[in-house]
Amino acid sequence: MTNPTAFLILTTILLSSCATKLQQVNAIPSSRVGEAISEVKRELSTYDAKIALYKAHPETDTDFQNAKKAGFRCGRGLIQFEITSVALSLTTTNDETAGASIGFSVPVLPGSAEFSGGASQTIEDTQELNIAVYPSPVKSNFAYTPTNGSKSPLTDELLNVRKGFLDAATKPGACYYDYDYKDKNGDKGNTYKWGLTFTSSGNAGVSLKLAPVTAGVSGEAKSVTGNTLIATFKQVEVPGGGGEVGKAAPGPREAPPPPGN
Repeated sequence: MTNPTAFLILTTILLSSCATKLQQVNAIPSSRVGEAISEVKRELSTYDAKIALYKAHPETDTDFQNAKKAGFRCGRGLIQFEITSVALSLTTTNDETAGASIGFSVPVLPGSAEFSGGASQTIEDTQELNIAVYPSPVKSNFAYTPTNGSKSPLTDELLNVRKGFLDAATKPGACYYDYDYKDKNGDKGNTYKWGLTFTSSGNAGVSLKLAPVTAGVSGEAKSVTGNTLIATFKQVEVPGGGGEVGKAAPGPREAPPPPGN
């Protein structure tokens, strides 16, 4: 006869194992959607202010100065990205029986949600909110000081992308550009997609963390948390054909190796 205690223990282990593999959706109470949007705005504004500062005071731009010392093989490091549009997709819920808490997860399959405080509760409903906004052009003297002094993962990621472009411009090989230098009006922009998880920061509002982005059955890449941000950006002050384009030190390509090497 099967030991009922052993069977119960085995069942618990299996259920626990399955539960940990469930994708978790970070549903946001409808009453706190504004706080989530404001946090995204804060972090993107912090990025815009950083770029404006670098343009006004290039000596403070450590990434550019380091690339300049290494020597640009393509262009002259005129890389400043301007955000042209933002698309935000959020999973929301009207279920606020746990108070207006934020940062809880809802299993994709029906079940209980574990809150940041450790409580467990079933979420009755979720909705999808899609927002597209277009910021006004950032002036060269734009300044922004965050009020809560929080970290800005979105700012850090955008600056890391810019650093990657600067570093690539110092490496040997053919020169590539993020715009069609033969057609100044042909810039289609670039996109950066993040998965987001929002958590409560008490009186300070909400904060966000970056989350995985995967392709679903439809092939569309979306965040596993149900919250996705897509920022479209373009390079500003794009030169026309010639001018800065293709100018290099000591040249866009290395000399070919001798035969046989």
